[in-house]
Amino acid sequence: MKAIGDHSRAKTAWRNLASALVCALFAALLHVAPTQAQIISNGSFESGTTGWVFSVPDGGAGGGGNPILTGAAYAQSGTHSLDMWYNTTSGATTTATQTFTVATTGTYTLQFYAFAYGNPGLTAAQSFTVTIGGQTYTYSFPSKSLFGGTNNGYTLVSIVLNLTAGSNTLVFKDTSGLSDNNYALLIDNISINAAPGPLPGGGLWSWLGGALFFGLRRRRRIAAALKPPDAQPRAANPPLENAGTAL
Repeated sequence: MKAIGDHSRAKTAWRNLASALVCALFAALLHVAPTQAQIISNGSFESGTTGWVFSVPDGGAGGGGNPILTGAAYAQSGTHSLDMWYNTTSGATTTATQTFTVATTGTYTLQFYAFAYGNPGLTAAQSFTVTIGGQTYTYSFPSKSLFGGTNNGYTLVSIVLNLTAGSNTLVFKDTSGLSDNNYALLIDNISINAAPGPLPGGGLWSWLGGALFFGLRRRRRIAAALKPPDAQPRAANPPLENAGTAL
């Protein structure tokens, strides 16, 4: 009966340990990937010019200074994208600006998709800058004339940066200097999210490492408790005395 009881206790202990490990992992994953509200307004441009201030060289893709290009064939997703270009005659270029607010100072990730369009046969690189958090980032992509495939041909750009709590400004600017009759730079699906914070004690691996360490200690204790005592050598039977005299 003792062996059966020890076996039952071992199963219960292991079940409790497994449950604790699963709970720790679940809590860690929740900490790593919290639900976040999107910081940028209308980053997909599906609501037209809402949330943005534009400067354009002339009438714009939508006319009247509107640089929003309509058409699913030209967007990374949805039916709208930002169409930026440069006027070689006047030297004017397109800028798109949005002022936004972050609640806390910390690390954030800016992401967007870019497509450098050139008329068929034209492959000159188009450049643009992104200014945010007091820093300016410069990018350049070779022009291509065909949309389609993964992300409709767009390239994903990610920037990890520090932002200060309060008001901040994001500015996209076309700096290619190429004729707007032949080239256009398209931007779509702009987003800013808070970067995941570290877990207490050094992150997810520290949590799992600690759980594994204590799990192994628990396992050794269980094994030690169930181990039978060392067998002792059995004493030899003492010689019989007064066994009687053979007849």
